[in-house]
Amino acid sequence: MVGLFTGANCPEGWTDEPLTQGRIVVGAATEAEVGDVVGEPIVDKQPPQHEHPFAASADLTRSYMPIDNCCAALDFVVGDKAEMKGVTDSWTTNLPFYATRMCRRSVQP
Repeated sequence: MVGLFTGANCPEGWTDEPLTQGRIVVGAATEAEVGDVVGEPIVDKQPPQHEHPFAASADLTRSYMPIDNCCAALDFVVGDKAEMKGVTDSWTTNLPFYATRMCRRSVQP
């Protein structure tokens, strides 16, 4: 049995559950996922920065494409392929959270 507590330490008869410290605890979808640990713990109340790689391609079907309301345009050969890839800027979600201490019951009542 585990419980969430707001004190600096677990109450008498309970011990810290160290794998949960600094982590968001989620229910496992399958028995095989029980105990999985992903990523690094949140430290000093700051969610970690992260980024996402991306890749995209487009088959170009026009030979002239205006890019503004006046004079600029892109010319390309029909059948060309535009490819883009990169990494998004690093950012944090700043998810709101309430920090508690998760403790495991060490003594049966």
